[in-house]
Amino acid sequence: MIKNTVINVELGYALATARHKDAIVICDANMPIPDGCNVIDVSLIRGVPTLEQTMCAILNDLVAERYEVFELMPQYNDTMYQKIQSLLPQLPGGTISQDRLTETMQKAKVVVRTGDFWQLLYDGIIFSLRNG
Repeated sequence: MIKNTVINVELGYALATARHKDAIVICDANMPIPDGCNVIDVSLIRGVPTLEQTMCAILNDLVAERYEVFELMPQYNDTMYQKIQSLLPQLPGGTISQDRLTETMQKAKVVVRTGDFWQLLYDGIIFSLRNG
Protein backbone atom coordinates (compact mmCIF):
# COMPACT_ATOMS: atom_id res chain seq x y z
CA MET A 1 0.00 0.00 0.00
CA ILE A 2 1.40 3.41 -0.90
CA LYS A 3 0.42 7.00 -0.12
CA ASN A 4 1.90 8.66 -3.24
CA THR A 5 4.39 10.95 -1.52
CA VAL A 6 7.20 9.98 -3.92
CA ILE A 7 6.86 11.94 -7.19
CA ASN A 8 9.71 10.24 -9.08
CA VAL A 9 7.77 8.26 -11.70
CA GLU A 10 10.07 5.22 -11.78
CA LEU A 11 10.37 5.00 -8.01
CA GLY A 12 6.64 5.57 -7.50
CA TYR A 13 5.89 2.72 -9.90
CA ALA A 14 8.37 0.40 -8.17
CA LEU A 15 6.80 1.17 -4.79
CA ALA A 16 3.27 0.75 -6.15
CA THR A 17 4.07 -2.67 -7.58
CA ALA A 18 6.14 -3.92 -4.62
CA ARG A 19 4.62 -6.87 -2.82
CA HIS A 20 4.97 -8.71 0.47
CA LYS A 21 8.57 -9.88 1.07
CA ASP A 22 10.01 -7.74 -1.78
CA ALA A 23 13.23 -5.96 -0.89
CA ILE A 24 13.90 -2.28 -1.50
CA VAL A 25 17.59 -1.32 -1.23
CA ILE A 26 18.63 2.28 -0.65
CA CYS A 27 22.31 3.04 -1.06
CA ASP A 28 24.75 5.91 -1.34
CA ALA A 29 26.44 6.94 -4.59
CA ASN A 30 29.62 5.09 -3.63
CA MET A 31 27.97 1.65 -3.40
CA PRO A 32 29.14 -0.82 -6.02
CA ILE A 33 25.91 -2.00 -7.65
CA PRO A 34 26.10 -5.37 -9.41
CA ASP A 35 25.21 -5.60 -13.09
CA GLY A 36 21.64 -6.59 -13.79
CA CYS A 37 20.05 -4.83 -10.81
CA ASN A 38 16.92 -2.75 -11.24
CA VAL A 39 18.48 0.62 -10.33
CA ILE A 40 16.72 3.93 -9.92
CA ASP A 41 19.28 6.70 -9.54
CA VAL A 42 17.74 9.67 -7.74
CA SER A 43 21.05 11.46 -7.19
CA LEU A 44 21.36 15.04 -8.45
CA ILE A 45 24.63 16.30 -7.02
CA ARG A 46 26.95 15.09 -4.27
CA GLY A 47 24.81 14.91 -1.12
CA VAL A 48 21.42 15.45 -2.77
CA PRO A 49 19.23 13.71 -1.91
CA THR A 50 20.67 12.12 1.20
CA LEU A 51 20.13 8.51 2.15
CA GLU A 52 18.07 9.73 5.09
CA GLN A 53 15.82 11.95 2.94
CA THR A 54 15.29 9.13 0.46
CA MET A 55 14.58 6.61 3.20
CA CYS A 56 12.03 8.90 4.87
CA ALA A 57 10.23 9.57 1.57
CA ILE A 58 10.07 5.87 0.72
CA LEU A 59 8.93 4.88 4.20
CA ASN A 60 6.23 7.51 4.03
CA ASP A 61 4.82 5.61 1.04
CA LEU A 62 5.10 1.97 2.08
CA VAL A 63 4.87 -0.38 5.02
CA ALA A 64 8.14 -2.10 5.94
CA GLU A 65 8.47 -5.31 7.91
CA ARG A 66 12.12 -5.03 8.89
CA TYR A 67 15.39 -3.44 7.85
CA GLU A 68 19.03 -4.41 7.55
CA VAL A 69 22.05 -2.15 7.20
CA PHE A 70 25.45 -2.91 5.74
CA GLU A 71 27.42 -4.61 8.53
CA LEU A 72 30.16 -1.96 8.69
CA MET A 73 27.77 0.99 9.01
CA PRO A 74 27.66 0.90 12.84
CA GLN A 75 31.47 0.98 12.97
CA TYR A 76 32.21 3.55 10.24
CA ASN A 77 29.07 5.67 10.12
CA ASP A 78 27.56 5.37 13.58
CA THR A 79 25.77 8.70 13.17
CA MET A 80 23.73 7.35 10.26
CA TYR A 81 23.19 4.02 12.04
CA GLN A 82 21.85 5.77 15.14
CA LYS A 83 19.65 8.01 12.98
CA ILE A 84 18.15 5.00 11.20
CA GLN A 85 17.45 3.31 14.53
CA SER A 86 15.80 6.45 15.90
CA LEU A 87 13.60 6.80 12.81
CA LEU A 88 12.55 3.14 12.89
CA PRO A 89 12.06 2.21 16.56
CA GLN A 90 9.08 -0.02 15.75
CA LEU A 91 10.92 -2.15 13.15
CA PRO A 92 13.26 -5.03 13.88
CA GLY A 93 16.67 -4.29 12.43
CA GLY A 94 19.91 -6.07 11.78
CA THR A 95 23.07 -6.05 9.74
CA ILE A 96 23.95 -7.72 6.46
CA SER A 97 27.31 -8.88 5.07
CA GLN A 98 28.77 -7.62 1.81
CA ASP A 99 28.04 -10.95 0.11
CA ARG A 100 24.43 -11.06 1.29
CA LEU A 101 23.97 -7.41 0.39
CA THR A 102 25.17 -8.11 -3.16
CA GLU A 103 22.81 -11.10 -3.44
CA THR A 104 19.91 -9.06 -2.07
CA MET A 105 20.58 -6.21 -4.49
CA GLN A 106 20.42 -8.62 -7.41
CA LYS A 107 17.02 -9.94 -6.26
CA ALA A 108 15.58 -6.65 -4.98
CA LYS A 109 12.49 -5.04 -6.41
CA VAL A 110 14.61 -1.92 -6.81
CA VAL A 111 17.98 -0.48 -5.77
CA VAL A 112 17.66 3.25 -5.11
CA ARG A 113 20.94 5.16 -5.50
CA THR A 114 21.03 8.43 -3.54
CA GLY A 115 23.39 11.38 -3.69
CA ASP A 116 25.09 10.61 -0.38
CA PHE A 117 28.78 9.94 -0.79
CA TRP A 118 30.89 8.48 2.01
CA GLN A 119 34.65 8.76 1.62
CA LEU A 120 35.81 5.62 3.42
CA LEU A 121 32.94 3.26 2.92
CA TYR A 122 29.45 3.06 1.55
CA ASP A 123 26.09 2.84 3.21
CA GLY A 124 23.17 0.68 2.34
CA ILE A 125 19.86 -0.18 3.93
CA ILE A 126 17.38 -2.83 2.90
CA PHE A 127 13.68 -2.84 3.69
CA SER A 128 11.53 -5.95 3.48
CA LEU A 129 7.90 -5.19 2.87
CA ARG A 130 4.82 -6.55 4.54
CA ASN A 131 1.17 -6.45 3.62
CA GLY A 132 -1.03 -3.67 4.88
